[in-house]
Amino acid sequence: MSRKSNRRKKSHDRPLTLVSTDAEPKPMSSFDEVLSLLGDLEEQELRHLNQVVVERLKLFSKSRSLDAMRKFNVGDQVSFDYEGTIVEGQVVSLNQKSVSIITQDNIRWRVSPHLLSKVHSI
Repeated sequence: MSRKSNRRKKSHDRPLTLVSTDAEPKPMSSFDEVLSLLGDLEEQELRHLNQVVVERLKLFSKSRSLDAMRKFNVGDQVSFDYEGTIVEGQVVSLNQKSVSIITQDNIRWRVSPHLLSKVHSI
């Protein structure tokens, strides 16, 4: 006579999969399913899931930063707002997370590419 196990299957026994990141949001029922599954996870499993989510969010952030960085080249004239004052300068280098700019006053700035706008000369 076979005996069924009453042991609850641990989530680390099953593979952890990520949900697709399509541009369109998933129906709310899928989100509700995920929330209900979270209630069954142990602390260690939640910590692992948190690490996976944080890494995924870092990937999205890096992707957005690279997209913003692609809009600029060394030599471009750019501007940004600093405490209500528009600062203009020239791009001197593209760093890993920021753009280095030098103004006409010879002041160097490192600015997030999201805050920059190209200056179009007329």
